[in-house]
Amino acid sequence: MKSYEEYLRSADWQEKRTKRLLLDNFTCQRCGSRHNLQVHHLSYDNLNLGSEDIYSDLITLCKTCHKYIEERKREDLTKELHKITK
Repeated sequence: MKSYEEYLRSADWQEKRTKRLLLDNFTCQRCGSRHNLQVHHLSYDNLNLGSEDIYSDLITLCKTCHKYIEERKREDLTKELHKITK
């Protein structure tokens, strides 16, 4: 079984990444930037190292927005976990 990092280097991922970039017209879907683009997994539920859907599981974001989204996810998760433990 491939690790996540190995998967991101695979031809399968590169093909899906390129298709998502094309679908989003090589534009960040949050801010409209066309620079430093990355493809973000909206969910890892379907990842299974290759089973994600380019239409519903992926989105194009610039590096800045991707970082913002990831930080927010961590903040929201931390808040959620604090609620659970109280």
